[in-house]
Amino acid sequence: VLSKIIGDVMEDASVVPEATPVVTISREELRQKCIATLRKLSDTGLLSSKQKRVLLTDIITSSARGETSMVEVAYELLCTGEEEKDEAEMDTGMEDFTEQCRVFAAMADED
Repeated sequence: VLSKIIGDVMEDASVVPEATPVVTISREELRQKCIATLRKLSDTGLLSSKQKRVLLTDIITSSARGETSMVEVAYELLCTGEEEKDEAEMDTGMEDFTEQCRVFAAMADED
């Protein structure tokens, strides 16, 4: 009800609310957060040591080539973004990221 009232008042006054600023992080910060997350997933048993090693190797080799690894892209898409995400959405994103990590590690292991 309150948001409807505020919305009506702002519309009547022709006031446009300011956009929520988007916080962007550098590629290096994203990479470090991704690596820290892989370590946590391994420490908690959600990824094996071998899976972690394969994924870290992919990040390192991609970085050395000046590229972004698929693991980093998955982390960015599934685990970062809008600040308005609630805890359930963050948990779902982390679960999806963990599953993608398993898939990437299996694909790399086949090569």
